[in-house]
Amino acid sequence: MANPNELKLKIKSQWANFNFFDWSLNFLLEKNRLVMLVISLAILSFCAYLWYGYLYAPEWSGAKKQEYIESRKEENVIFDEKSFNKIILEIKNRKDYFQKPVENVPDIFSLE
Repeated sequence: MANPNELKLKIKSQWANFNFFDWSLNFLLEKNRLVMLVISLAILSFCAYLWYGYLYAPEWSGAKKQEYIESRKEENVIFDEKSFNKIILEIKNRKDYFQKPVENVPDIFSLE
């Protein structure tokens, strides 16, 4: 049986000590700031284009609208009026509670 210490592979090459992270960091931050700036501006422009498209032009094609309408027709939505009224009553109670005048609140910042 072979000794594990004898099985170590000895590499003598310029690639043996190559660290990709250090190289890329050096490349991007020290040598090519212009390249980093161009890449950043391209990514920023693309994100702005997507943002504009989703905010100001959210239009669907006629086929996509029709597909959505058809998909909504197939679903059977059951309206639970009892739960709805319970939630509305809870919202009204909260509103009434928070509109009451404040009474005798102790001053927690006093030094006495």
